Order: sequence, then C-alpha cells, then structure tokens
Amino acid sequence: GSSVPSQDVCAASGCFYEDITPEIGITGTPVIDPASSTIYVVAKSKNTSNNTYHFKLHALDLITGAEKFGGPVEVTAPGFNVLFHLNHPGLLLANGKLYLGFGSLGDIPSWHGWLMAYDATTLQQKVVFNTSPSSSEGSIWQGGQGPVADNAGNVYVATGNGPFDITTGGSAYGDSILRLNGSSLSVLDYFTPDDQSSLSSNDADLGSGGPILLPGTNVLVSAGKDGWIRVMDTGNLGKFNATFDANLQEWQVFSGQFIGAPVYWSSSTFGPLLYTYGPADVPNAFRFNGSSFQTSPVSVGTIPNVAGDASNAALAVSSNGDTPGSGILWAAASASGDPAHSPMAGILRAFDATNLANEVWDSNQNSARDKPGSYAKYVSPVIANGKVYLATVSGEVAVYGLLAAPGFTLEAAPVSASVRAGGTATYALSVTPQNGFSQGVSFTCFGLPSGASCSFNPSSVTTAGGPAQTVATVAVPAAAESSDSPITFSGTAGAVHGSTSVTLSVTDFDLQPSTAAATVKAGSTATYQLTLNPRNGFNSPVSLSCSAPPGVGISCVVDSSVTVAGAPATAQLSVTTTGPAAALKYPRHSLPLYATFLFLPAVLLQLGRVRQGRKLRHVLHCIGVLLLLMVVSCGGGGASNPSAGVAGVTPAGTYSVTVTARSGPLTRTTSVSLNVH
Repeated sequence: GSSVPSQDVCAASGCFYEDITPEIGITGTPVIDPASSTIYVVAKSKNTSNNTYHFKLHALDLITGAEKFGGPVEVTAPGFNVLFHLNHPGLLLANGKLYLGFGSLGDIPSWHGWLMAYDATTLQQKVVFNTSPSSSEGSIWQGGQGPVADNAGNVYVATGNGPFDITTGGSAYGDSILRLNGSSLSVLDYFTPDDQSSLSSNDADLGSGGPILLPGTNVLVSAGKDGWIRVMDTGNLGKFNATFDANLQEWQVFSGQFIGAPVYWSSSTFGPLLYTYGPADVPNAFRFNGSSFQTSPVSVGTIPNVAGDASNAALAVSSNGDTPGSGILWAAASASGDPAHSPMAGILRAFDATNLANEVWDSNQNSARDKPGSYAKYVSPVIANGKVYLATVSGEVAVYGLLAAPGFTLEAAPVSASVRAGGTATYALSVTPQNGFSQGVSFTCFGLPSGASCSFNPSSVTTAGGPAQTVATVAVPAAAESSDSPITFSGTAGAVHGSTSVTLSVTDFDLQPSTAAATVKAGSTATYQLTLNPRNGFNSPVSLSCSAPPGVGISCVVDSSVTVAGAPATAQLSVTTTGPAAALKYPRHSLPLYATFLFLPAVLLQLGRVRQGRKLRHVLHCIGVLLLLMVVSCGGGGASNPSAGVAGVTPAGTYSVTVTARSGPLTRTTSVSLNVH
C-alpha cells in the first residue's frame, strides 16, 4: 500500500516530526528464513481512500517477492494505535514464531511497548504482550536492535521510559530487561535498575540499547542512554531492588547515550571482547573472563566519535574465526555532527580488532570514491561474502570490498581447433590489463598431446599501452594419435599470472585393404579394395600412390585421390603381372617331320611357277602359303614353366605391393600380398 506521510503524525498531534521524513514505510529490519526461502517484513501503510493506517505482516518469497502463507495479515491488538506507534526493532524468528516489537513514534502520546507473536507458517497472531497495559509508555525500541532468544526458547527485550509498578501490584515494566516465555509471552523474570524512576523522568531509556546473549554462557549484556553497561545472569536477572542493583555487574563506559548494542568477538589474543564506541568517545574493548568483564579496556582507540545524542557508532566485527590479525571492528558513524534529527555525512571506519589504536582504513581516505552518503543512525554494517554493506539515507546502499590487485586477463580464439596429425593449429591470444597493470607478459602452455610443441609470436608482449596480442602455434607430430586435448595457455608477469584453456582435436585416418592377399597366373591382374577410415572427425582429401617390386614384371595402379569426409572412403588398387610372349620352338623328336613340312611349301610354290593352267597355278600357290603359315604357327607358344627364367615373364612366387596415402604432412601406408603361379 501507500506509505504514511511523516507529517500525518503531526496533523493529529500538532508536532513537527523530524526523525523519519518524508514518509514512513518499513522501519524494522526484516528477517529471513533460509529453510523456506521466505523473508518476513512489517510495513506501515495508509489507505488513502478512507485515511486509515495499517501495519501489515508480509511473508514474501525471497526470490520472486510473491506473497506467501495467505499474507499479508493485519497487525493489531486492543488499544494498539497504529498511527502513533513504530516498528523499531528488527524482527525475530524463533520457536516457529515471528516476534514483532513496537514503541512510540517520536514520543507522541499515547503509546505502549508491544511484543506480538505470529505463527511463521500461517501468519496467525498467537499472543500479544503489552509492557504497560494499565498506563502507557515503556516502548520496545532498542535502538533498532531485535529481540533475542535463548536455546530454551525464552525471548528477551529491553523497555524504554515509562512507569514501573510491578513491585506495588501494577503491570508496567518501564526501563526494564524482560525474560518472556516464548509461547505465552508471560514475564518469567526481569531486571529493573534501582534508579528507574530517575531514568524515566530524565528520558534516559534503559531500553535505548538491545540485549545481547554471549555465546556459550548464561550471560546477557545490555546498555542504555545513561552510558552504563549492565550484565545479567539469564537464570536470575536480578529483578528490582530500591537500594542496589542485584545484577551481575554494571559500569559506566561513557557519559553520553548508548543507542543500539555493543558487539562481541572471541579473539585469540585477549579472549572474549565487548566493543563500544560512544558519542565523543574512542573505541574500547573490554575483556570477559566467563562470568564478568574487566572494566578497564584492554585496547583503546585514538579517534573520537562526534558528539551528540545519536552519535553512537553502529558496530560490527568480521574475522576468520579467532585467527590472529583477522579481526576487524567496523564502525559506521556521523562524520560531521549529531544525526539525531537531520541527516549528516557518514563515515565507515575499520579498526584492528585487537589493537584499536590502528585504524586500518576509513571511507574518507579516498572520499571521492568511498564516501557512503548520509549516515543512517543506529544501522550497523553487515559483513557477508567478503564485502561490507552499509545502509544510508542517501537513497543507496554502499558496498565495500577489497580492490582487485593489478593484473590481466588472457583470452583465446578460437576456443577449440582441429588439426591433422603432423599439422599445426593457431590460436590468437589477447592480453587485457586490469586495474592499472602495465608489465610485460611472457607465455607458456600445458597439456599438449604427446610429442607436440607450442610457440608464441611474439614470445612476450607489453601492456603499457593497453591490450596486447600474440599468436600461439601448436605443432602436432605426424605420429600423433587422434585425441581431444585440453590445452592451457598461461601468461606470467612476475608474481602475476593469467591463463585460459582451449581444446585441440587431433585427427588422422588409417588405411586398410579389404583383402590382404591374392593369387594369379603370370600375365593376369589382381584387384584390391582399400578402405580409408577417419579418426576423430578427419575431413580432408587424401592422395594415394603404390610401389611394386622392381625387375619381376609387376606393375600397380591405384586411385590417385579420394576425399575422407568424416566417413570411411574406398579406393581400388590393381596389380598386373607379365606372362610369356609367342616364340618358335623346334621339337627334337619331330625334326624329320618338321623338315618335310618346311620342304612341301617350297615344292608347291615352285610347281606354281611351271607353265600350267592359270587355275591350277593359283591353287598350288594358295596351298603352299597355307602350309608355310602352318609351319610358322607350329613353332608358337611359351615355355611350359615360367620359373624356367624366360626373360620378361613374372616368376612364380609371393610379392608385396605397398600403398601410400598422404594428406598434407600425414602419411599412412599398407601392404598387400600377391601370389603368382
């Protein structure tokens, strides 16, 4: 809904309200339940259609902001005047309940102190506690600090100015520390100082500070506007005694007002410590021995806070456990004056938590960069994930963290490359300086395939003029097997390093004959089918050649080129042998007959010359020529055994023919066998 205009309060009361302007909306720190991813928040709103005022409890999805659990629900109780109350304290989530605290808005009457409990999953109101049901005042405001709960489920709050009449039969708990049953909110125990009446009449709220429970103990600590710290046993808070305070311990830390809460850290140097940083005071650390505090500080700072009623520094501690040297006391404060009723420039300081005289940093050291804007009074810094978050009243949240040291980034393009075994791949490397880095950078590489090497051109670059580039070349040996290798390129400049990773895919192929051996007669041809199998996505043309053994009459022919495009490809190999040519033969056992055949054609040809009839002469000539041809043909035919060593004939035997396939520098070979009869 609409927020509440701040001056609506004054329109009803005649005041001039200065604390929260110009509007009032969410004033209590929300609480998060990480288990259900829910953020709970109380918002004050105005219904402009009928001029009514409302507090509503919202349960919101932490990621989407959507309302959950049937919310929002109206926050109300008998006698609860929404306009004149404010949700000061942070919300508490404990015992499956939400605890909401309320007090006055600018001390405009009339008001009470309220603590209300709501079921965290149904948002139903469970119980309401009023600190002054028969009178007024007794705000629960605690300088914005939330209620706290112990392991037994008891809830603790501090109340502000107002009547205290419990010891005389009344029901008002002004200026008291209360231990309440977490379910019924009934008062189980309380502490009220012996000067309660004086505190109330002098506007010195005991409840200006929120209680804190010391881990691992039964000790509760709280502070008030009188500048005193009070220490109580949660098993016996001390109740009220008109002549002395029956609590464990109390002492005045400073003369000004304490608003908010001290902070606690267990150090390895001094043990448990409690820190304060009041108005016009320096930071102090008080040692705790397990039951009480050493009232003289064990560490004292030298930088005083500004003076003024609301000039407490809001504190937080960060550390790596109790590791020596890791503790930092963070203090957010006004840098220029009392921020009680008007915004003041803020400052954030960091002190060595075991030597408060050592301010290790503050936001004014480089105010143009680091100033946080106007100080949000009572609001502590929050430390998480290595950063410090500081709310302001300048419309922003300031976020502080360690500045990055000078360095550089290294990037490669492409991030993956493919290369044939025996080839090279190149990557363009870009060096980008960060945070004023200006040194020279040299390079190396890691994770190369076996036998591979890398080089850089240039081998080093300088970043004094801005980003620089080099080219990385990776050479892969021809014997490399197919693989995918993650390669890291690293740049080094003294102690500063940068790296980037790429992928190198090495591809190759194998060459396999479908039949490794063939058998032929001399003079015949054998054919072989060859298969080229790609590996790791090989995709390139391949040229082929073959070689046959010399001097034996064998020749070979293979397909000159094929393209292997990520799938098997085939080529054909032909191997040809040499057979015996036609030759004249003189069989010894038929020599007389052979001679007769040689003589007959001659006789017939001679008779054809004798004067005869023309037809007869022609017949005799034809017979003679025919017989002559028969004689010549009878001498044809090769040797019956090629191994007899006839010149030019492939001898019987087994021969090997080699096929070579090349793609760029990549070479693969195979052999086939040829049996010749």
